[in-house]
Parts: sequence; C-alpha cells; structure tokens
Amino acid sequence: MVIEATLGSPTGSPAQAIWAPFRIPDPPPMAPAPARNRCFHGALLFTLSQGLRTTATCTLNAQACPGSPVDWSHHASCMETRRFQNPCENVQEEIELRIEKNLDRKKLPGQYELLSTQHGTCSKGSRATSPHAVPGPYTDIFGFLYVSEPDGCWVTSCSESQVESLCDFSTNFCNMFNLYCNEMDGCESVKHTLNYDAALFGKNCNHGKQCDGWETDKTQCTRR
Repeated sequence: MVIEATLGSPTGSPAQAIWAPFRIPDPPPMAPAPARNRCFHGALLFTLSQGLRTTATCTLNAQACPGSPVDWSHHASCMETRRFQNPCENVQEEIELRIEKNLDRKKLPGQYELLSTQHGTCSKGSRATSPHAVPGPYTDIFGFLYVSEPDGCWVTSCSESQVESLCDFSTNFCNMFNLYCNEMDGCESVKHTLNYDAALFGKNCNHGKQCDGWETDKTQCTRR
C-alpha cells in the first residue's frame, strides 16, 4: 500500500510542509519499501506506523533528533534512515559497544559518551571533538531509534551541533556513521559486523551552497 502524506519539519525547525510517499507492506506494518534516492526530504519513514517512537524515548523526537539550544536554522545537523540486515539487538549492541570503547576514527579522536539507552528501542549519546581540534572543541549530541522487522532492522538516527554552526564537513554524519560502519567501509567491528542498505538522508544534511550542499561524505570520517 502506498500512502501519500504531508508531514511537518523536525522539531524546532521552521514550519514547512514536506510531501513524501510511503509504502507500508502488510505484514510487517513498519517496513517501508527500499529507497533508491539518496535524498529523503526530512520526513520520518515510520510516522504512519503504530510503532512510532515518541519524544519520551531517550528524550529524542520522532526523527531521533536530540535537540539543541540553538535555533534549528542556525546549527548544523544531519538525519538519516537505513535498513540493516542484522537484528536490532545486534545493531544496538554494536553501536553502544563502540561508544563505550570510544572507537572514534578521526585522526584527532574525540570522546564518545552514552547518555541514555532503552533496549530494543533507542540509544542517545554525545561526541566531543578532540581538545586539539581546530576549530573546537565542540560537543554534538546524537540519537538512534530502532524498529525491528522480520528480516532486519530500520534505524533512524540524527546528530545535532549544540552551538551555532553551518558547514560541519560531514561531522554530524560521521558521528553516526563511525558507530556502525563495516569492514567494507574500512571500519573495525567490535562484536557484530553490520550490513546495511544505502541511507535515506534528511534535508537537514544539506547545508547549502556555501557548504557544497550535502555533507554526508564518509571519506571525511577519518580526517583530522
């Protein structure tokens, strides 16, 4: 079944209607069709499902965004959704193990910290840049929401800068990517090798012409 919906922007963003098509098979009720486009314009895949995660979950909004003290239009952020071929419990365990072991792939490693977790539902954490990073140091906060399906797991994640910012050189994307990337992307797994489809990116990953548009470049995830 294909549903056409008009959804609002993420919490804290300017009011703006976003049109997006959804395909919800039966069963399971929460699995959208695989997407072929890299750009998913800010809407949440699971909004029309009975399994929607709420703002009370790890204090994340429905798009997994943790919020920022800076107005939405004045700080960098990035939201993505991916389908993993692994069970959600394995995806969550691998992500949280990498946070615990602080497996930051940047040449000047920052500091990851797990802020809250609910088994099978969500993870929330932070990453502080290295004290030697220029500009910096800064702290970003991110969240992951997990939705199980029979053959895998849908994960929506979002990272937000906590200070006024614009171009982030893919930092918010890398905050998330470095926690689940697999050996094919040059990463080292702790316990579970995670396999995943191409991402659907929220339009908040596009930081404008002055930042060369979409800041979702995985080659930036090992820079200084």
